[in-house]
Amino acid sequence: MEVFKLNNYWHTKRADRHKQLHFLGDAQSRKTVVDIEVGCGEVRSVAEGLAWPFEQKILFKELQDYSNIPGLYDRVSFEFSRSYSFASEFDRNGHKITLPDFLR
Repeated sequence: MEVFKLNNYWHTKRADRHKQLHFLGDAQSRKTVVDIEVGCGEVRSVAEGLAWPFEQKILFKELQDYSNIPGLYDRVSFEFSRSYSFASEFDRNGHKITLPDFLR
């Protein structure tokens, strides 16, 4: 779970950049599916109200590592959110990405 500092227009101040490398190894192909929920809201007792609770020069903060354990998610109160998934699959001959409808 990550939180992002927003500007006066409620936009992130810089693009979020996530990079992952996946290798085939001995496998013939690989498919990864990423499920994401993005929204605006508060994390009870961590990031509440409009004030940025972290050092001002920090634009985003990872509150919890990526795992299947809910952890802080139960303390999130979304004002609005959107969930989506995308898939990436590749083999030794090529690569295919399946994007959600709103990104097509």
